[in-house]
Amino acid sequence: MTIIGSDIATSSYGSSSAAKASSGADFASLLEPGAADKDSAKIAEKTSVPEEVTFTHNGQTFTARRLNVELKPMSVAEMPEEQYQQFLSSMEMMLDYKYRSPPEPADLSNYAPVKSYANVTVNGKVVAKIDNQGCVETSNAVGARLQKMLEDYADVNGTNGPDLAQLRAEKIAALLGGKVEKSTTAMTQSAFNNYPPLEQPQARIDYAAMKRDPMYEQIQSLKEKRAAYLAKQAAGVTEAAA
Repeated sequence: MTIIGSDIATSSYGSSSAAKASSGADFASLLEPGAADKDSAKIAEKTSVPEEVTFTHNGQTFTARRLNVELKPMSVAEMPEEQYQQFLSSMEMMLDYKYRSPPEPADLSNYAPVKSYANVTVNGKVVAKIDNQGCVETSNAVGARLQKMLEDYADVNGTNGPDLAQLRAEKIAALLGGKVEKSTTAMTQSAFNNYPPLEQPQARIDYAAMKRDPMYEQIQSLKEKRAAYLAKQAAGVTEAAA
């Protein structure tokens, strides 16, 4: 079966496998006080960096010296606003995807624009079906013959609908030596234009399960620490001004 020119499309939102594999523990080292210091100590135990390294490249000798710079860990709650918002947004997106399920397929059973506009018959046999959008359904053999011709009639005055369906039906009938048999569900162009748009189904989120996830608690804790930090900063500015 060949289908040409369909305008109805639905989007599905699946759960990200990467998000599924993630958990609240991914962010624990950034959210727990002192965790960064412990990690740094472990790395230092396993890694020995020489004070000076000499190497040759393209016939030239270079010397690299280690800089003794102390890097202090920063609490996420005390990050600059842009960095904090990016970090928070990443956590919330991962949590959202973890509990997001694909939406149910749209119910098209009573959606008039996808119902039949006409059939094209040759010697009493249906060779093409056209819906109210102008979408054409044929057998693969007939579809191959119609493909180029239908591309030349992709719209009527820049739009689709019953006018396009009528034009395509007539062109197919003329090409195959058949006739157009209009359906009882055929729409007029004005009715098609004024028909309410198809309501797209929404993804479902299990909020109850989400709130039981440790990452949800971490996010709430982070927001509270951020609010406390900003309040402390504001108080410090007020005291300095006084």
